[in-house]
Amino acid sequence: MKLEHSSKIYLSITKSKAKMYEFGVEEEHHINLTIEPQKLLLLTIGILGDLSAIEASHLAKNENNEEYISLKSQLIDVSQYFDSLNNSRLESSLSNYLNLLGSASYYLADMPGSSLVLINSVDYDIDILTPSYIEGILIWLLKGNLLHEWYIVKNCDFEKELEYFTSSITNCFKQEVPFAQLDDAIKKLRGAVYAGGNARELLLVDILGAIAKRKLKYSSLICLPKYTGLTVNLWKSALAKDDFIKEFWPAQRLLGENGVFEGKSAVVQMPTSAGKTKSTELIIRSSFLSKRSNLAVVVAPFRALCREIADSFKKSFSNENIKINELQDVPQLNPNDLAMINDLLNIEDDDNVSSSVIITTPEKLVYLLRHEPELASNIGLLIFDEGHQFDSGSRGITYELLLASLKANIPVDSQLILISAVMSNAETIGDWLYGENGTEVKGTHCLPTIRSTAFASSTGKLQYIDKDFIGEREFFVPRIIEQVNLGTRGTESVDRIFPKTGDNSAISAYLGIKLAQQSPTAIFCGTKSIITSICKTLVDHYSRGLEIPPPLSNSDQQELSKIASLSRKHFADKSIFPRAIDLGILPHGSNIPNGLRVSAEWAMENNKASLVVCTSTLAQGVNLPIKYLIISNTAQGINKISTRDFHNLIGRAGRSGYHTEGSVIFSNTKLYDERLTWDGDKRWKEVRALLDPSNSEDCVSSLKRLIEPIIVGRKQLTAIEFIKSPNHYRDLCIKVAIEDKITGQDLKDLIFELDSKKKTINALESYMMSFLKDAPEVDNETIFLDLAQGTLAHHLCSDKEKLLLIEAFELIYKSVIKVEPDKLAFYGKALLGIEDLIFIEKWLEENYENLCTQEGIFELFKCIWPLLLNVCRNELFEKLSPLEMVLESPCVRIVVTP
Repeated sequence: MKLEHSSKIYLSITKSKAKMYEFGVEEEHHINLTIEPQKLLLLTIGILGDLSAIEASHLAKNENNEEYISLKSQLIDVSQYFDSLNNSRLESSLSNYLNLLGSASYYLADMPGSSLVLINSVDYDIDILTPSYIEGILIWLLKGNLLHEWYIVKNCDFEKELEYFTSSITNCFKQEVPFAQLDDAIKKLRGAVYAGGNARELLLVDILGAIAKRKLKYSSLICLPKYTGLTVNLWKSALAKDDFIKEFWPAQRLLGENGVFEGKSAVVQMPTSAGKTKSTELIIRSSFLSKRSNLAVVVAPFRALCREIADSFKKSFSNENIKINELQDVPQLNPNDLAMINDLLNIEDDDNVSSSVIITTPEKLVYLLRHEPELASNIGLLIFDEGHQFDSGSRGITYELLLASLKANIPVDSQLILISAVMSNAETIGDWLYGENGTEVKGTHCLPTIRSTAFASSTGKLQYIDKDFIGEREFFVPRIIEQVNLGTRGTESVDRIFPKTGDNSAISAYLGIKLAQQSPTAIFCGTKSIITSICKTLVDHYSRGLEIPPPLSNSDQQELSKIASLSRKHFADKSIFPRAIDLGILPHGSNIPNGLRVSAEWAMENNKASLVVCTSTLAQGVNLPIKYLIISNTAQGINKISTRDFHNLIGRAGRSGYHTEGSVIFSNTKLYDERLTWDGDKRWKEVRALLDPSNSEDCVSSLKRLIEPIIVGRKQLTAIEFIKSPNHYRDLCIKVAIEDKITGQDLKDLIFELDSKKKTINALESYMMSFLKDAPEVDNETIFLDLAQGTLAHHLCSDKEKLLLIEAFELIYKSVIKVEPDKLAFYGKALLGIEDLIFIEKWLEENYENLCTQEGIFELFKCIWPLLLNVCRNELFEKLSPLEMVLESPCVRIVVTP
């Protein structure tokens, strides 16, 4: 049995009908169906039944069997068909049956999260589908709660076999009978049903047998000893916990098959929602139980991600002799940090001593190890989350230097794990990280949910595109975008139309508020200014009487009022963000105070809010349960978003266990409408390339960019001369560029490159000064040169580039040791380079008396403004002028932290 061309058309029409209900399209506007989607039901049931029969009868042991491979490859389409047919309301009387078949299909297609979503919508006591009520046992098994009370229809033909089956699987999980008894129970039940059951019972008994076998095969009882090398008894206390993993998902089995739970180092590619947090918990528990380690360190690049990991671990390891320590991301050691360090450094060889997990950002771990370098020798397990961040500017440099330093100082038998959703050169990263003593785990195929892609059209429809751009799988949903005339206000002479044709920001805003009525939604904005623009648009249009219900109507109004109140403590009352939050629209970007971002994340995570408008901060590891992700633009400022970052972003749509599908929707109507034109074809190809994860860029090193030559027009200038005197050489390069008549964007690109190199130098100088401030009298040049040779940059360099990198480190080190030893104590705490620090110190000396005479905070701010303009070389400060207008702005608040 196979889904051929015509079957794919039936599937597309079924999806389209389901989407019309999903998006709230009124039935009178639904597309007239030219075919009956129900006609595909027999074929899809046949595919599910044939595969289940093979698995239930042991014939699937040879997984290279062509028939079995063909059937299994179609299961995702089969699952989607059952799911969509139910949501299309074409067979309402079969709703429970379709959800049951859909859940079973998703489970057998290795998508257990989607299986749970469907089966959780089915009650245990549904109307009987078969005389034997065999479906009741299938529901019980798919829900996975074997302690739940269920019932069997008495005096049915298979009562004895059903009771033997249920007692066998229950007792297998209690370890009271041999696992082989389940095989015997399945064989006897299938025999009885095949001899006297009806057609539906034959189907369900095969599905029941196949799923029962998988439930046991993938259970923690079997997988834990198989993949960790530790007996089940050692896992007894963990298995007794309600929230401990009871079944290994595909990604976790893949890790086990590659020896990760037995202590093997690895670079792991794992999609978002594939079970990363639970996998990390298993790695930590395996390390502690095997006595390979009693200290695990989890490094995540963002505070929000650290907080998410720590909260999860505190629940998972509660009431155990395991301490979870989340380090605060501030450059100082608080009493809790000092107490933790004291405990870790005074561990005795005692089985009763607590094991510890530290969750931290790279910056805080660097700070911690500078004060207590011997702590590194206690680390037995080191996990780097979001491990593709080495090329993220100065933060990536800190990440890289930290890893290079730890590699040289942790015990040689420590386990190193680097996790990323997208990393095309994982093998190269692995070679650098652990050489031949590790493995690469490719889990990109372990997709936890289906992800669909749609494009908005100026006709008002959403056009869904197949991931392989196969025509017969495309479908559309009509009347999603319907323009509203909001009239005029005041002196306006032209009616305000929403959304305005061709206005990506307005279309994104419209889709956001409309889809938020259905499920949690996020609008991705390429820049912070677009967040502000969308918030302004919606606040204005609702004030004009827009009748689409605001996201607040589908949110927890009490909780959002608290967030709005918090926002008014950060922004002026008339600021756009508090007014947007009043409507249920949560902004989330780097220009939003951390407390507000945390509140927005919590609200979305806990279903208290339904719409977030964000920049790439959404892609920074925070896993929110959104179903719809609207892409307003594929550019981030002047640059196109990278394929790697894009796939990390869209991985947030469709969280496993919450939804069976996530939708990525492009709001730029030109992308689809003009795809057949000369100009549009180029944009269409760019989007197609962006949607293909195989086009993801390599993870490279920001540090390596330091030694790359500076291109000014047709001239190629050496980076080494720049490193010797960054500020002077920067001015010289700009002068040469202007003489060569380089202007506009080319000049901006040059300045951006020069400033990036300067930030890299600053980061290296800061790193070295922080290291030296605790031992200024020691000659540390060899330490830093060894560090250079241990970096990813050095690993990626050619022989000639390696010499340049070493020379760069030597030059920076020579600059650092010229700093007076007594100044290192405070120079080392700053995140600036030496030139800027010297300038600041000189400026303070010259202006000290003037500073002391300032009576108020605003007067002091005016006084130091010239210093800020000189040191903070970025677009924000260039736009903040003149000073008088800045100070008069109602949004300006100067907060003094004691």
